[in-house]
Amino acid sequence: MKRMKKVLAASLALGFTFTMGATTTILAQEETTVTAAPEAYSYGNYVTSDKTTYEVGETIYVRCNVDSWLHGHHWFIGDQSMNDYDSEFSTVASNAGSMTIRCTAGIFGKVTVGSIDVTVNANQINYVAAQGGSVSVPSETLTSMDQNPTGSIATPNEGYYFVNWTDANGEVVSTDPGFVPQSRFSNTYTANFAELKTASLTVNYVDGEEVVATKTYTSEAGIPGQEADFDISLEIPEGYVSVTGIDTIHTTVAYGTSSVVEVEIEKEKSPEKPVEDKPQEPTTPAQTEQSKEETKKADGTNTSANLSIVGALGSMSVALVGMIALLKKRK
Repeated sequence: MKRMKKVLAASLALGFTFTMGATTTILAQEETTVTAAPEAYSYGNYVTSDKTTYEVGETIYVRCNVDSWLHGHHWFIGDQSMNDYDSEFSTVASNAGSMTIRCTAGIFGKVTVGSIDVTVNANQINYVAAQGGSVSVPSETLTSMDQNPTGSIATPNEGYYFVNWTDANGEVVSTDPGFVPQSRFSNTYTANFAELKTASLTVNYVDGEEVVATKTYTSEAGIPGQEADFDISLEIPEGYVSVTGIDTIHTTVAYGTSSVVEVEIEKEKSPEKPVEDKPQEPTTPAQTEQSKEETKKADGTNTSANLSIVGALGSMSVALVGMIALLKKRK
């Protein structure tokens, strides 16, 4: 009996716990009896991991930092064997909750060389809307690998438009209003919106260097970067005409910006008025004679005088002929 106590005391100094049936007797300064599961034979704690909190879908990594004896390592989750006999063990966290991962080693693999308690949290995915809009689903929780993200839809308010989705790091993850995460892990996704802008076009009517008139046209609100179409019928100021003869303008202006177009004009010239012919009134015989007299005066010719001269010349011609005949007789 004394020899058995010495062996147990030596074993205790090395950190061993002997199991005898369902009752384990530990000898320390005082004898104490505790109840443990059968074959719970431990040797310190040589199981370590970089962390003890994981999410559903993450891979859990643990390792055993003790050399194997004869039959190597043997990994368990709870009391269920994982059929893994390497010094390192990994498994995917398939459900939210907690678990104890245990490693045995040594003769016949009966020595528990360590264990670690691991917590697995559900995936918490949040969807939030920035100013100018809303989201259809604010959040979703995934507690097992059997569940997948369903996503959310962003809707802009009046006067705004949807821009993109960004993750917790500010990285753009989608430019579609309807968004389904590609990753199941916890994250906060933000739907971003921006204000719609108008475009404006100013038409200046210019005569030389003088701006005679100005007219500004404004489009409906649109997305900055895109362009608004302007089809304008010119409103030329009264008393002016277009130098180029154009009467319409077609152009585009980007939303959120303005543009100016100049139209050259000049004063309208007054056309010369044609002389109107007055209608002739019926004439009387007296008016006809009077018209003849006026014509004579205008021409400087007297018809009666002309007739007298012609008669005188005729008489002189007859006289000359008679004189010529007398001279011939005398000869």
